[in-house]
Amino acid sequence: RRKNDTPTIDRLASEGVTRTNFSTYPVCRPTRYGIISGTNPINAGLGIPLPKRRTIAERLNGLGYTTAHFGKWHLTTTPDEAGFDAHLTSKGRDYPSWSEATIAVATQARDWIRNTPGDLFLNVAIFSPHLPATPTRESNIVAIDIAVELILDELDEDDRFFFLSDNGGNETLAGVNNRPY
Repeated sequence: RRKNDTPTIDRLASEGVTRTNFSTYPVCRPTRYGIISGTNPINAGLGIPLPKRRTIAERLNGLGYTTAHFGKWHLTTTPDEAGFDAHLTSKGRDYPSWSEATIAVATQARDWIRNTPGDLFLNVAIFSPHLPATPTRESNIVAIDIAVELILDELDEDDRFFFLSDNGGNETLAGVNNRPY
């Protein structure tokens, strides 16, 4: 693929619903905390466990879904404690690059979809892009597109796919401008 070429994400945006007034925290952990717990992470310290209430995995388990989490976690509880039936977590440093980590996680998620019957909920937290930034950000962007394609190719027409970032740009660490939001 060419540099910054994202045909899968472009197709997802053109065929799906997009939101332009969406915000996340400048780092990944609080946003993932909010998604998994259903609570506002501004009230939680980053070192505390998930709140003593049902997580999205536990709620969906109660509705008959099989749940899984693949990718980065960085929360003080484990995916098991958060109610996920299956999980594969790692540190991006386990791979030669963030791009390779992203594609590896998506491949494992794809294989889980293929091998797990019934109604599924899959939470994938990919590594690209992530600090410390790699010298080739373009490869991170292409890796994200490949990861999305690997997962989308396994879904049926009636399945729902939500694609969002778990972190905004960190102006202090990466010099990224998140404005106007």
